[in-house]
Amino acid sequence: MNEKYYTVGELAKIAQVTAKTLHFYEKKGLLVPSLVSESNYRYYSFNDIEKLQLILALKLFGFSLNDIKYLMKSKFATLQESLISQLELINSKIESLNHIKSALVSIKDKEPKINDLITIFKVIKMNNQTNTWLRGNYSEEALTNLDNRNFTMDDQIEVTNKWNQLFADARNAMNNNADESIKLQLKQRYNDLIYSFTQGNSELQEGLSQVWSRIDEAPQEMKNFYSENKDVMEYINS
Repeated sequence: MNEKYYTVGELAKIAQVTAKTLHFYEKKGLLVPSLVSESNYRYYSFNDIEKLQLILALKLFGFSLNDIKYLMKSKFATLQESLISQLELINSKIESLNHIKSALVSIKDKEPKINDLITIFKVIKMNNQTNTWLRGNYSEEALTNLDNRNFTMDDQIEVTNKWNQLFADARNAMNNNADESIKLQLKQRYNDLIYSFTQGNSELQEGLSQVWSRIDEAPQEMKNFYSENKDVMEYINS
């Protein structure tokens, strides 16, 4: 076997990390050695070194280990693809920080309502992994359309509150066996909210459909949201 392999100690020295760090990354499934001997010695390939470099670079930019693990699962075919995806994640991180900044600005000079605060906390809680997964379901044209809208935090709070109110009203109607006219009103509100997002754009409509068709692959936060509201959405659309 001509390919050169490196022991834990050698890789730790090359990357200037501790052996404990390498063992931790292996335990987390971030960096698994290419070879493990019968004596349980770990050996890393040059490809493993490149993976470690990417992990350390993303850590330097402030990404969590969960975000990094999500990226590593993409199995990049080339270093160029790796760098492009790294840039996309950095942009996602910047976008997330801008959301937090907008949230703080939006409450800095006014007395916010408790519902606004709750919504802000929910928006901030949306992590980069969830945002990256969502954006991965949309075409470049759809993403450009969304990015050009320049949604503010106040816009996002308003839309989120409308969805929350719709789901609350629908659950109340469902539990009280509301008549058909109420269901039709709920359906219209649902369609209006969907249209406010897609604005009739076929690329956005297709991306939204893909989100729900792939919900089982979504980060846990998205799956929790779907499971909590699946019965209500089915009721509205029945």
